This record gives sequence, structure tokens and C-alpha cells, in this order.
Amino acid sequence: MKKFKFFFLLLCLLFATPVFAHYCPYRYYVSPYYPLYYRPVVPISTYTNTYQEFFPGCDKHILKVNELVTEYSNRTSSSYRWYSVVDNNGFVIFANADYIEHLDKDGKHYFLVKANGKTKIIDDRGGMTSAQEYVSAVPIAYDRIKVSKNVSLVKTHLGVIDYSGKEIIPLKYQQIDAGSFNNGLYITKLNGYFGLINLDNHSLLRNEYDEIKEFLYVYKLKKEGKYGLADMSGNLVLEANYDKIDVLGDYIIVKNKNNLWAAYDSYGRILAPFRYKKIKLERNTLVGINGKNREILAK
Repeated sequence: MKKFKFFFLLLCLLFATPVFAHYCPYRYYVSPYYPLYYRPVVPISTYTNTYQEFFPGCDKHILKVNELVTEYSNRTSSSYRWYSVVDNNGFVIFANADYIEHLDKDGKHYFLVKANGKTKIIDDRGGMTSAQEYVSAVPIAYDRIKVSKNVSLVKTHLGVIDYSGKEIIPLKYQQIDAGSFNNGLYITKLNGYFGLINLDNHSLLRNEYDEIKEFLYVYKLKKEGKYGLADMSGNLVLEANYDKIDVLGDYIIVKNKNNLWAAYDSYGRILAPFRYKKIKLERNTLVGINGKNREILAK
């Protein structure tokens, strides 16, 4: 019975100590032997680091970095950084930003600056290149920046500007996506429909498709339940009038309304017209089949 009471008291003490530690101020918690994770976490010191560096590829402007470091009683730390940019003469172009990125166009210097929840482009004298501020701004190519702006509490529009702030692609799209082709073309979404555009605002495919996806080295198009193809340059290979488009190894096969198949290579170049009831890949050889007749299409 005595042993039971002893272990009961020990168990109560074990569970009561973390509760006491949680609700009592740190300075009144005197047990140095209790595990650290039961103690209240409080800051114990702060200090500031300051350093500077040149932007990559630019020796005329300096990025100054200030870092506030806070150390806590549980042996962890946190840091907050803010940035300023100055020229070689000490002229402050912009101070106290959350992020600064250097941009260079034909020897002219610009800076993408994020501060107070807004993003803007400034020149090397600190002036805004455009009267607009953006929710986000991301360089996506030379002299091209994808920007976004809130038009309502739930709706954001995307567009593209150049380094000088000139609007290249109007801020009207819900999506501007480069994909993985790295061909300078972007899939856009406008009012729920997809299209294809380049960074000079030349529309290659109108925003009339329900879906545009990368498919080997072409774009697969979907419209009203039918499928089509466009090549990597944005040229229409097949109108979206076909029932089915599949991949067969490195080849693309297409089925029309008469249940006949055609074959294309991975870049959308035609290998065989619509005249086969079946197309198969046999030992890496593409074969067109009509009954007992078999024809090698590619190998």
C-alpha cells in the first residue's frame, strides 16, 4: 500500500510539473533539471548583423543587408532581414525593402523591389518606372516580368511588363504558364478558357479551349470533348475535331469519327494518314493494321 501511494504521488508530480511550468512566469520556474521542452519559450537576446555585397554581374550598385537575430530560451533562434540598395557614390536608391533584385537591360539598371506587401520596378535613381504597384512580380525572360494585381477580394489578374514598366501583355489573364518546353510560349487562361501566346503579346491560339497540355513535344488541345494538336511553335497541326489522341511509345496516334487511326511523330509531323483500323507498336516498330494487311509506319 505504501509503495502504491509513493508511485501515485510520483505520477501526480510528474504531470503537475509541466502544467505549473506552462502557467508560471519563467523567472519563477526554478528547476534547472526539468526537460527544456516543458519550459516556457522566451527571448533571451537580440543582435543585428550588417553586411553588403555587389549584385551578380553589376559593380555599380551595392546590396546592403540588415539581419535582426533573436535567440530563445529553448536554444533556437529566428531572424528577420531587410535590404537597401545604394550606388558606388553612396546614393540610397531604396531602403528597408523585404526583397530587392537587380535587372539590367542594355546597360540600364532597374530594381524589382518588394516592400509593405507590394512589388514595384524602380530605376537607378529610385523612381518608379510605372505608376502601378503589383501583388507579385517575377522575371520570366529577358526584359519580361510576369506581374499580378488584385481586381477584387477573390480575383487576381496576370500580365507581363518589360523592365521599363511598359505593359506588354495586358493584365487580364487568370493564368500565364511557361510549362517545360522552354520555347518562349505561354499557356494562358482567360475567363475559364485556354490559349497560347508569346511574350510579345502575339496570340498563337485563341482562348477557346477547355484544356491545353504538353504532350511529348506538342500541345494537346481539348474543346467540347474533342481533341487536336499544335506543335511547339504554336502552329495548329490538327483542329480539335478528333475523338481520341494517345501516346504510343514515342509516337502519337489519332482516331477520327470513322474509327480510323493516323500516326504522328513526337513533334506532330504526320507519319500516316487516317486509313488504319488499328495501329500498334511491335518491338519498337510502329505498324498500321487493316485486317490481315500490315504496314510498317516507322521504326
